[in-house]
Order: sequence, then C-alpha cells, then structure tokens
Amino acid sequence: MANKNKGTKHENELFDLINKSWRVIRTAGSGTKRDADCDLIAGKNGNIYVIEVKSTKKKVVYISKNQIDRLQKFSEEFGAIPIIALRFPREKFKFCFIWYGEVKDNSIKFGKETKYQTFQDIFNDY
Repeated sequence: MANKNKGTKHENELFDLINKSWRVIRTAGSGTKRDADCDLIAGKNGNIYVIEVKSTKKKVVYISKNQIDRLQKFSEEFGAIPIIALRFPREKFKFCFIWYGEVKDNSIKFGKETKYQTFQDIFNDY
C-alpha cells in the first residue's frame, strides 16, 4: 500500500474511532498538501484537539520541526491542544502531546521512550 493511502487509511480509522463520542472533522488538504497544519480537529464540551496522524513500520517517527511548529501555532490560534497520533505496527493508536517529543536537529523524534497516552486517556467522556 502506498504511503499516502496508508496514511489516509489510518486518518479515516482514527476519525471513525473519535466520531463515536466526539465531533471530529478531517481537514481540507489533509494528506495531500505539504503545508496542511493538521489532519483532524476534534472537540467535545469545550475540549478541542488538533491532531496530526502518523503511521510507520519503524520503531520511531521523526516529524519535522517546521511541521510541529505549524501544528502548535495553528492549535494556539484555534484555542486547541496539539496532539500527535501514532500508529506503530500491530499496535493501537498512541497519543502524544507535542512537547514530549525529543528534539533531534530539525526534527522531533517520537519512539519507545516517549511518554504516550491511550485513546481513553485523551477521548474519555467529559
């Protein structure tokens, strides 16, 4: 499966999970534009998250510092909390607040040692 198709598949899968109890939208240009600020926006009872979805076959994911900075700026302007949703092979989604990533040159590393939250931790019913 091509990377774009795999990414879109995981974005749609997460959309469906969140949509069971929260309001969620997939952003225009998600997965197609290099400068899209996030993939999903989810909200419930005043809690808003902007979410960047990443999937990999590797044990770590590197996200450019530029992309993290754009996600953070967009979330601040939107009054939301920025989150990275990661999908590692044969695992459920893991969620990470962007400030828990490890800065490596011009990218942020998310790996086994990163502090993650579960789906229930993030999207529990308020």
